[in-house]
Amino acid sequence: LLRASFTYILRGEGGFRLDRALGGGSLFDVGCYPISSARYYFKDEPISIYARGELHPEQGVDISVGAVMEFRNGRALLDCGFTLPYRTDLELVGDKGRIYFPRAWQPHEEASLFFNDDELRLPPSNHYVEMFEHFSLAVLSDSKLLLDGRDALHQMKALDVTHRSLRSGKVEPV
Repeated sequence: LLRASFTYILRGEGGFRLDRALGGGSLFDVGCYPISSARYYFKDEPISIYARGELHPEQGVDISVGAVMEFRNGRALLDCGFTLPYRTDLELVGDKGRIYFPRAWQPHEEASLFFNDDELRLPPSNHYVEMFEHFSLAVLSDSKLLLDGRDALHQMKALDVTHRSLRSGKVEPV
């Protein structure tokens, strides 16, 4: 089981985050992280997705989404949105225990994760710098990226199916 959340309260007018023409909505803004994590940790693509949520009354974009992604070897429970307090946590649960990341996508300079109840402190790191360095090294050495164009296409498919389920109110096949 994977459980992941990325939420924050959107203040003000929302700008591009609420602009449908610019791909607005909480799913594309912050829901993409839990979805990508589920695909990464299950090392597979989902079989089906069921999503429910709330649309902005004027803009028509999603402002909160809860979803269940069914995989061959497990299930992911995800939520994202602009209407709940700040949360960026990820939990992996298996038959031997759990791994919990309290700040999975926006860690402090020093991050922690937990194996069951044991805390492991990670060395300081800037995840944006790490991504830039990985990309730069791949370009300079003509090597493969950890996540390539095919991964991006699979990610967009999972996002699209989640959107479809949100609008249909039904379990949608991937």
